[in-house]
Amino acid sequence: MVKYLALIPIFIALCHVYWSRKRIKRDRKAIEAALKDAGYV
Repeated sequence: MVKYLALIPIFIALCHVYWSRKRIKRDRKAIEAALKDAGYV
């Protein structure tokens, strides 16, 4: 379980880089909503 928790910040960082490159607000909002539904945020 600890290993997965350590991967979360890396995942968030990768998503941030992806979003900053794409700059697509719609996709970002959709992913954020999905993460909230999954309980990650």
